[in-house]
Amino acid sequence: MVYLNAFFSSNFFGQLVCIFLLGSSVFFLALIVPRFCFFAQCKWKSIAFLKRYGEYSHPISLYVSANFGEKFRDESHPFVSVYLTASEALRSCLNAIGISDEDMMTWKKGVHFGPALTPAALSMIRARTEAEMQTKILDLEKYLSFFSSCATIAPSIGLLGTVDGIMRAFWSMYTSNTSNALVQTVAPGISSALLTTVIGLIVSIPASIAFNFLVEKIRNQSTALENFTDNLLSDIERFHSSATPQQPTAAVQPIVIQTQPAYAAQPVYPAQPAYGTPAGSEPLTLSEPPPPPDRRLFS
Repeated sequence: MVYLNAFFSSNFFGQLVCIFLLGSSVFFLALIVPRFCFFAQCKWKSIAFLKRYGEYSHPISLYVSANFGEKFRDESHPFVSVYLTASEALRSCLNAIGISDEDMMTWKKGVHFGPALTPAALSMIRARTEAEMQTKILDLEKYLSFFSSCATIAPSIGLLGTVDGIMRAFWSMYTSNTSNALVQTVAPGISSALLTTVIGLIVSIPASIAFNFLVEKIRNQSTALENFTDNLLSDIERFHSSATPQQPTAAVQPIVIQTQPAYAAQPVYPAQPAYGTPAGSEPLTLSEPPPPPDRRLFS
Protein backbone atom coordinates (compact mmCIF):
# COMPACT_ATOMS: atom_id res chain seq x y z
CA MET A 1 0.00 0.00 0.00
CA VAL A 2 2.87 2.37 0.68
CA TYR A 3 4.07 2.08 -2.92
CA LEU A 4 0.58 2.53 -4.32
CA ASN A 5 -0.04 5.61 -2.18
CA ALA A 6 3.33 7.03 -3.21
CA PHE A 7 2.54 6.32 -6.86
CA PHE A 8 -0.86 8.00 -6.82
CA SER A 9 0.40 10.96 -4.81
CA SER A 10 3.30 11.66 -7.20
CA ASN A 11 3.09 14.08 -10.09
CA PHE A 12 2.69 13.21 -13.75
CA PHE A 13 6.42 13.03 -14.43
CA GLY A 14 7.02 10.67 -11.51
CA GLN A 15 4.18 8.41 -12.58
CA LEU A 16 5.52 8.41 -16.14
CA VAL A 17 8.98 7.37 -14.92
CA CYS A 18 7.50 4.57 -12.82
CA ILE A 19 5.41 3.27 -15.71
CA PHE A 20 8.41 3.40 -18.04
CA LEU A 21 10.61 1.45 -15.60
CA LEU A 22 7.94 -1.15 -14.92
CA GLY A 23 7.30 -1.59 -18.64
CA SER A 24 11.01 -1.98 -19.27
CA SER A 25 11.26 -4.63 -16.57
CA VAL A 26 8.38 -6.60 -18.09
CA PHE A 27 9.93 -6.36 -21.55
CA PHE A 28 13.28 -7.37 -20.08
CA LEU A 29 11.81 -10.50 -18.52
CA ALA A 30 9.99 -11.34 -21.76
CA LEU A 31 13.34 -11.35 -23.58
CA ILE A 32 15.76 -12.71 -21.02
CA VAL A 33 13.81 -15.85 -20.14
CA PRO A 34 13.71 -17.19 -23.74
CA ARG A 35 17.43 -16.41 -24.12
CA PHE A 36 18.29 -18.48 -21.07
CA CYS A 37 16.13 -21.30 -22.41
CA PHE A 38 17.87 -21.02 -25.78
CA PHE A 39 21.36 -21.30 -24.26
CA ALA A 40 20.31 -24.21 -22.09
CA GLN A 41 18.94 -25.95 -25.19
CA CYS A 42 22.11 -25.17 -27.13
CA LYS A 43 24.23 -26.83 -24.47
CA TRP A 44 22.67 -30.26 -24.62
CA LYS A 45 22.15 -30.08 -28.38
CA SER A 46 25.82 -29.26 -28.85
CA ILE A 47 26.86 -32.25 -26.78
CA ALA A 48 24.57 -34.57 -28.75
CA PHE A 49 25.64 -33.17 -32.11
CA LEU A 50 29.37 -33.36 -31.40
CA LYS A 51 28.97 -36.93 -30.20
CA ARG A 52 27.17 -37.88 -33.42
CA TYR A 53 29.69 -35.96 -35.54
CA GLY A 54 32.59 -37.83 -33.93
CA GLU A 55 31.13 -41.18 -34.93
CA TYR A 56 31.91 -40.56 -38.61
CA SER A 57 35.35 -40.42 -40.13
CA HIS A 58 34.57 -37.90 -42.88
CA PRO A 59 32.99 -34.47 -42.25
CA ILE A 60 30.22 -34.92 -44.83
CA SER A 61 29.32 -38.48 -43.84
CA LEU A 62 26.87 -37.32 -41.19
CA TYR A 63 25.25 -34.90 -43.63
CA VAL A 64 24.52 -37.52 -46.31
CA SER A 65 23.59 -40.27 -43.88
CA ALA A 66 20.02 -41.15 -43.04
CA ASN A 67 20.80 -40.88 -39.31
CA PHE A 68 21.10 -37.11 -39.49
CA GLY A 69 17.34 -36.82 -39.13
CA GLU A 70 15.22 -33.81 -38.33
CA LYS A 71 16.68 -33.71 -34.82
CA PHE A 72 19.93 -32.24 -36.07
CA ARG A 73 18.55 -30.18 -38.97
CA ASP A 74 17.48 -27.33 -36.74
CA GLU A 75 19.18 -24.36 -38.42
CA SER A 76 18.63 -22.16 -35.36
CA HIS A 77 21.31 -24.15 -33.54
CA PRO A 78 24.72 -22.53 -34.19
CA PHE A 79 26.70 -25.77 -34.54
CA VAL A 80 24.19 -27.36 -36.88
CA SER A 81 23.85 -24.22 -39.00
CA VAL A 82 27.62 -23.94 -39.49
CA TYR A 83 27.88 -27.65 -40.27
CA LEU A 84 25.05 -27.48 -42.80
CA THR A 85 26.67 -24.52 -44.58
CA ALA A 86 30.05 -26.25 -44.82
CA SER A 87 28.51 -29.57 -45.88
CA GLU A 88 26.37 -28.00 -48.59
CA ALA A 89 29.36 -26.13 -50.00
CA LEU A 90 31.51 -29.28 -49.93
CA ARG A 91 28.74 -31.36 -51.47
CA SER A 92 28.33 -28.93 -54.36
CA CYS A 93 32.08 -29.06 -55.05
CA LEU A 94 32.14 -32.87 -54.96
CA ASN A 95 29.06 -33.19 -57.17
CA ALA A 96 30.69 -30.86 -59.70
CA ILE A 97 33.54 -33.35 -60.17
CA GLY A 98 31.28 -36.40 -60.41
CA ILE A 99 31.08 -37.58 -56.78
CA SER A 100 27.52 -38.53 -55.84
CA ASP A 101 25.92 -38.93 -52.41
CA GLU A 102 26.03 -42.72 -52.80
CA ASP A 103 29.79 -42.53 -53.27
CA MET A 104 30.15 -40.44 -50.14
CA MET A 105 28.19 -42.95 -48.08
CA THR A 106 30.66 -45.71 -49.00
CA TRP A 107 33.66 -43.84 -47.58
CA LYS A 108 35.09 -45.56 -44.55
CA LYS A 109 38.02 -45.13 -42.25
CA GLY A 110 41.43 -45.77 -43.70
CA VAL A 111 40.25 -45.15 -47.29
CA HIS A 112 41.09 -42.14 -49.42
CA PHE A 113 38.06 -39.85 -49.35
CA GLY A 114 37.61 -38.87 -52.96
CA PRO A 115 39.72 -36.63 -55.17
CA ALA A 116 41.49 -33.51 -54.04
CA LEU A 117 39.76 -30.16 -54.45
CA THR A 118 41.32 -27.06 -55.91
CA PRO A 119 42.52 -24.26 -53.62
CA ALA A 120 39.72 -22.04 -55.00
CA ALA A 121 37.07 -24.58 -53.94
CA LEU A 122 38.57 -24.92 -50.47
CA SER A 123 38.69 -21.14 -50.13
CA MET A 124 35.02 -20.92 -51.10
CA ILE A 125 34.08 -23.53 -48.49
CA ARG A 126 36.10 -21.72 -45.82
CA ALA A 127 34.62 -18.32 -46.70
CA ARG A 128 31.02 -19.54 -46.54
CA THR A 129 31.58 -21.43 -43.30
CA GLU A 130 33.30 -18.55 -41.52
CA ALA A 131 30.62 -16.11 -42.72
CA GLU A 132 27.92 -18.36 -41.27
CA MET A 133 29.88 -18.64 -38.03
CA GLN A 134 30.06 -14.85 -37.69
CA THR A 135 26.33 -14.59 -38.39
CA LYS A 136 25.56 -17.07 -35.63
CA ILE A 137 27.80 -15.26 -33.18
CA LEU A 138 25.83 -12.09 -33.89
CA ASP A 139 22.63 -14.04 -33.27
CA LEU A 140 24.01 -15.17 -29.92
CA GLU A 141 24.63 -11.52 -28.98
CA LYS A 142 21.09 -10.47 -29.91
CA TYR A 143 19.36 -8.15 -27.37
CA LEU A 144 22.64 -7.85 -25.46
CA SER A 145 22.72 -4.05 -25.81
CA PHE A 146 19.17 -3.77 -24.47
CA PHE A 147 20.04 -5.90 -21.44
CA SER A 148 23.08 -3.73 -20.79
CA SER A 149 20.98 -0.58 -21.05
CA CYS A 150 18.45 -1.90 -18.55
CA ALA A 151 21.25 -2.67 -16.10
CA THR A 152 22.95 0.72 -16.37
CA ILE A 153 20.27 3.27 -17.28
CA ALA A 154 17.45 2.15 -14.95
CA PRO A 155 19.06 3.61 -11.78
CA SER A 156 19.76 6.87 -13.59
CA ILE A 157 16.16 7.18 -14.73
CA GLY A 158 14.96 6.44 -11.20
CA LEU A 159 17.32 9.06 -9.83
CA LEU A 160 15.99 11.55 -12.36
CA GLY A 161 12.44 11.01 -11.08
CA THR A 162 13.65 11.35 -7.48
CA VAL A 163 15.43 14.63 -8.11
CA ASP A 164 12.40 16.01 -9.94
CA GLY A 165 10.04 14.95 -7.13
CA ILE A 166 12.23 16.44 -4.39
CA MET A 167 12.57 19.67 -6.32
CA ARG A 168 8.79 19.94 -6.64
CA ALA A 169 8.30 19.08 -2.96
CA PHE A 170 10.59 21.87 -1.82
CA TRP A 171 8.92 24.26 -4.21
CA SER A 172 5.52 23.36 -2.71
CA MET A 173 6.92 23.95 0.76
CA TYR A 174 8.19 27.35 -0.35
CA THR A 175 4.83 28.42 -1.83
CA SER A 176 2.77 27.07 1.11
CA ASN A 177 1.79 29.49 3.91
CA THR A 178 0.66 26.93 6.50
CA SER A 179 2.75 26.09 9.54
CA ASN A 180 2.63 22.34 9.00
CA ALA A 181 3.79 22.52 5.38
CA LEU A 182 6.76 20.28 6.17
CA VAL A 183 4.55 17.33 7.02
CA GLN A 184 1.60 17.70 4.70
CA THR A 185 3.40 19.02 1.61
CA VAL A 186 7.03 17.96 1.63
CA ALA A 187 6.70 14.42 3.02
CA PRO A 188 4.29 13.03 0.36
CA GLY A 189 6.33 14.64 -2.40
CA ILE A 190 9.59 13.14 -1.15
CA SER A 191 7.93 9.75 -0.66
CA SER A 192 6.62 9.69 -4.21
CA ALA A 193 9.97 10.93 -5.50
CA LEU A 194 11.88 8.12 -3.79
CA LEU A 195 9.54 5.60 -5.39
CA THR A 196 11.22 6.06 -8.76
CA THR A 197 14.62 5.25 -7.26
CA VAL A 198 13.23 2.10 -5.67
CA ILE A 199 11.72 0.91 -8.95
CA GLY A 200 14.93 1.77 -10.81
CA LEU A 201 16.98 -0.37 -8.41
CA ILE A 202 14.45 -3.19 -8.61
CA VAL A 203 14.88 -3.21 -12.38
CA SER A 204 18.65 -2.67 -12.37
CA ILE A 205 19.83 -5.31 -9.88
CA PRO A 206 18.26 -8.37 -11.58
CA ALA A 207 19.19 -6.96 -14.98
CA SER A 208 22.86 -6.64 -13.96
CA ILE A 209 22.98 -10.20 -12.65
CA ALA A 210 21.24 -11.59 -15.73
CA PHE A 211 23.44 -9.53 -18.07
CA ASN A 212 26.69 -10.77 -16.56
CA PHE A 213 25.45 -14.35 -16.61
CA LEU A 214 24.33 -13.97 -20.22
CA VAL A 215 27.69 -12.50 -21.29
CA GLU A 216 29.43 -15.53 -19.82
CA LYS A 217 27.12 -17.88 -21.71
CA ILE A 218 27.68 -16.01 -24.98
CA ARG A 219 31.46 -16.08 -24.56
CA ASN A 220 31.51 -19.81 -23.86
CA GLN A 221 29.18 -20.61 -26.75
CA SER A 222 31.09 -18.37 -29.17
CA THR A 223 34.42 -19.95 -28.24
CA ALA A 224 32.99 -23.44 -28.66
CA LEU A 225 31.51 -22.47 -32.04
CA GLU A 226 34.82 -21.05 -33.28
CA ASN A 227 36.69 -24.18 -32.18
CA PHE A 228 34.18 -26.42 -33.94
CA THR A 229 34.43 -24.35 -37.13
CA ASP A 230 38.22 -24.57 -37.12
CA ASN A 231 38.12 -28.34 -36.58
CA LEU A 232 35.53 -28.79 -39.32
CA LEU A 233 37.51 -26.82 -41.87
CA SER A 234 40.70 -28.62 -40.86
CA ASP A 235 39.02 -31.98 -41.45
CA ILE A 236 37.79 -30.90 -44.87
CA GLU A 237 41.22 -29.64 -45.92
CA ARG A 238 42.88 -32.76 -44.53
CA PHE A 239 40.77 -35.04 -46.74
CA HIS A 240 40.52 -32.87 -49.86
CA SER A 241 43.56 -30.63 -49.94
CA SER A 242 45.43 -30.58 -53.27
CA ALA A 243 48.69 -29.26 -51.82
CA THR A 244 51.64 -31.44 -52.85
CA PRO A 245 55.35 -30.83 -52.36
CA GLN A 246 56.85 -28.99 -55.29
CA GLN A 247 59.39 -30.92 -57.39
CA PRO A 248 62.44 -29.08 -58.78
CA THR A 249 62.06 -28.29 -62.46
CA ALA A 250 65.80 -28.61 -63.23
CA ALA A 251 68.83 -30.19 -61.67
CA VAL A 252 70.75 -28.03 -59.31
CA GLN A 253 73.96 -26.82 -60.91
CA PRO A 254 77.08 -27.46 -58.83
CA ILE A 255 78.98 -24.49 -57.59
CA VAL A 256 82.39 -24.21 -59.29
CA ILE A 257 85.12 -22.46 -57.36
CA GLN A 258 87.61 -20.82 -59.69
CA THR A 259 91.22 -21.28 -58.65
CA GLN A 260 92.56 -18.75 -61.18
CA PRO A 261 91.56 -15.10 -61.40
CA ALA A 262 89.28 -14.06 -64.22
CA TYR A 263 91.67 -11.47 -65.62
CA ALA A 264 94.58 -12.30 -68.01
CA ALA A 265 97.59 -14.04 -66.54
CA GLN A 266 100.54 -11.80 -65.80
CA PRO A 267 104.10 -12.77 -66.73
CA VAL A 268 106.02 -14.44 -63.99
CA TYR A 269 109.31 -12.72 -63.16
CA PRO A 270 112.32 -14.64 -61.96
CA ALA A 271 113.02 -14.69 -58.35
CA GLN A 272 115.02 -11.75 -57.10
CA PRO A 273 117.65 -11.97 -54.44
CA ALA A 274 116.96 -10.35 -51.17
CA TYR A 275 119.93 -8.02 -51.35
CA GLY A 276 122.51 -6.91 -53.96
CA THR A 277 122.26 -6.75 -57.70
CA PRO A 278 119.16 -8.32 -59.26
CA ALA A 279 119.94 -11.54 -61.06
CA GLY A 280 120.34 -11.28 -64.85
CA SER A 281 120.81 -7.49 -64.94
CA GLU A 282 123.75 -5.11 -65.21
CA PRO A 283 125.06 -3.55 -62.03
CA LEU A 284 123.85 -0.09 -61.36
CA THR A 285 126.44 2.75 -61.56
CA LEU A 286 126.07 6.24 -60.25
CA SER A 287 126.66 8.95 -62.89
CA GLU A 288 128.24 12.32 -62.13
CA PRO A 289 125.84 15.15 -61.43
CA PRO A 290 125.33 17.67 -64.26
CA PRO A 291 127.44 20.87 -64.12
CA PRO A 292 125.80 23.93 -62.56
CA PRO A 293 124.30 26.41 -64.98
CA ASP A 294 126.39 29.28 -66.22
CA ARG A 295 125.50 32.25 -64.04
CA ARG A 296 126.69 34.67 -66.73
CA LEU A 297 123.60 33.93 -68.79
CA PHE A 298 121.44 35.48 -66.05
CA SER A 299 123.65 38.50 -65.30
